[in-house]
Amino acid sequence: MGISIVLKIVLSGYLVYLMLGIVGISGVKKMIPVLGYEFNAMLTTRAAWNVYPNIALLIALNFYLIERLLNNLSIFNLLFFILAMLVMYSEVGLYFTLVYGTVLLIYLVFRLVHLKKIKVKILFGSALVLIFSSSFFILGKFDEIFASTRFNDNYSNFLLMLPKWYEGIQLSYLEDAFRRTIGQTIGGIHTDFIGTSNLIGGPALYCGIIVLLLVPVAFYNLDRKNKILFGLLYMLSIAYICIPIINIVFNGFSFSEMMYKMSSFWISIVFLLNISIFLYNVEKNRIKKR
Repeated sequence: MGISIVLKIVLSGYLVYLMLGIVGISGVKKMIPVLGYEFNAMLTTRAAWNVYPNIALLIALNFYLIERLLNNLSIFNLLFFILAMLVMYSEVGLYFTLVYGTVLLIYLVFRLVHLKKIKVKILFGSALVLIFSSSFFILGKFDEIFASTRFNDNYSNFLLMLPKWYEGIQLSYLEDAFRRTIGQTIGGIHTDFIGTSNLIGGPALYCGIIVLLLVPVAFYNLDRKNKILFGLLYMLSIAYICIPIINIVFNGFSFSEMMYKMSSFWISIVFLLNISIFLYNVEKNRIKKR
């Protein structure tokens, strides 16, 4: 098991390394997001559970394949991407495939607009066609989810929480996320829990101290449109950490309490994407002077 985890860490980092090379980031600068991804919480503190490092590896693969598709729209690259998404579906199920599929879709839209390879209207039209064509498969699977006892029980509890949703908001959850992100060892040893009472269920957003220190600088150097996008994503991440009803929705009603398991990885991805944009601007000498 230990060897397989090491291989997943190395392979995940290598895929991110290849992706950043295609984007146009070179030299030592590439190693900051690479090491941040390799040693994020999904591949370290949660690696004892097979599904967590597997999803981190598959997401790295899909990011790399998106860049391959953008640079060479070939049948082989397209089929490889579809196969990778099917493997992710078999690994984590429909709901989290949709969650991280949405993350990948946002990245794809961002890259297409940035590369100016397609007009926004055409892009959204194509997305609607894709959603409509896949809805026949997805709706059938949702019927199975809605019929499950676990979903129905947690959804019922969720409806009871809605009238007084504000009562569950606690900034201590945000403090807990910060402390666990920078204050626990690579083995996840940290016992002073404020929110959730266990390691696997608690927030673990670690992806490198350098990455976390660079996030404010990277955000400052974004242009206006990207600041709006990442500002909204950071606001959503704070709401996800602090507001129980939003957290429960993000988990697909799998729980009736605050839980950060697989649903929290997207926040680390946002950090790393923000840093990567900053490093790309450094590469092109586009950083703000003051």
